[in-house]
Amino acid sequence: MEIIDYSNLDVKLGPTDFTGKFLIKSLIENNDYFQQEFGTDIIKNIKVEEIGTGHGFLSHVLKCTVSFFYHRKTYSVVLKVPILLSTGKFGSKLDDKFFMNTHQCECDFYNIIAPILDIPLPKVYKTLPWIIGKQDGCILMEDLTGKGKIKTIYDNLTVSEILTVVKTLAKMHAKILMADEKLWRGKFVENQKWFALFADSTEKAFQIFSKMNEKFNDFYLKYSKLVKNPRFFDYIFCQSHFDLNVKPVLCHGDLWNSNIMWKVDKSGQTTDELLAIIDWQILMEGSPMLDLTRLLATSTTGKIRRKVESFIIDFYSSCLSKEMNSKEIPYTFEQLQRCYNYGIIIYGFKFLFTGSLFLDDISENDPEKHLHRSIIMDRCKCLIEDADKLLSDSCKNLYEKFSQ
Repeated sequence: MEIIDYSNLDVKLGPTDFTGKFLIKSLIENNDYFQQEFGTDIIKNIKVEEIGTGHGFLSHVLKCTVSFFYHRKTYSVVLKVPILLSTGKFGSKLDDKFFMNTHQCECDFYNIIAPILDIPLPKVYKTLPWIIGKQDGCILMEDLTGKGKIKTIYDNLTVSEILTVVKTLAKMHAKILMADEKLWRGKFVENQKWFALFADSTEKAFQIFSKMNEKFNDFYLKYSKLVKNPRFFDYIFCQSHFDLNVKPVLCHGDLWNSNIMWKVDKSGQTTDELLAIIDWQILMEGSPMLDLTRLLATSTTGKIRRKVESFIIDFYSSCLSKEMNSKEIPYTFEQLQRCYNYGIIIYGFKFLFTGSLFLDDISENDPEKHLHRSIIMDRCKCLIEDADKLLSDSCKNLYEKFSQ
């Protein structure tokens, strides 16, 4: 944490190139509340602290708290600044264009798409595009840290929480389906392609799990060629919904615990009321089941996931119909079920990669290390078991086509 004094507002905020003067000017110009409440006051200092560590991996996320000479209360905002990641575990094929595109996707989401959605989102006061070597990018947004919390990968969403998110997805999809396609169609397709870059890393993670458990080894021997095939990932994310005659929607692309904020009660405990969905940098076109399968694969137990699978497509369809004013939705149950199956397969395998990263990060000094490891292992085991059932039966076509 650092404190920038009023006499030195040209100092940069944290590890970014943005200054205190930039922050105050942006708030005065774009935040009506700040202008009305504090516009005539004198800045005393700005306290800057990094709050993004351990959550997103593409940005510095700074909480900036402004103090004043005449007001007792302070005002805080969040400054999100994209960074060039040292790819390492995430795959060496990610280039500068990828990082610039993800930031621009999030800027475009808040500026163009968010106004039509009517779903819980943070307010955004300013965005700047990122041009590597010429101009740093940023998103200046509402600070929600005092109003809500995110869950960790080790927390399991309840059925009630899952239904809350599904209602929100249905509302988002309805707004997109009823909007002018010129607003979004064909403008958010680049992020579909980056998943294939992780094929090698996913296969290596699968191999790691195969050495931990004999059952994983059997699955690895059967599916290693499939998960190592980038065309398999490309097909699921870019083409499969078209082959099923399923109209695409806009997808968050990374919907899991770390990107969902829940409101807290007076004691600071999370409720099942959604505060905001955040981190939209992987925004992309895709199947209406992609975000749902990402959520269920990554953010709850296999037991809970399997329970909701018995009714979740009907529930989603009902919510979507309601949001579309009871009009007939453009999907059949069979289409959505097929899309769901494809999604749970791909995110089941992808979670092996995610899970391996979290296993690596568990400290030997963590008093809950055994619990945390078992949560990851059990989630992976259930996902691969279910992927195996699908690939051996109704989705055998995927196995036959992409395992060669």
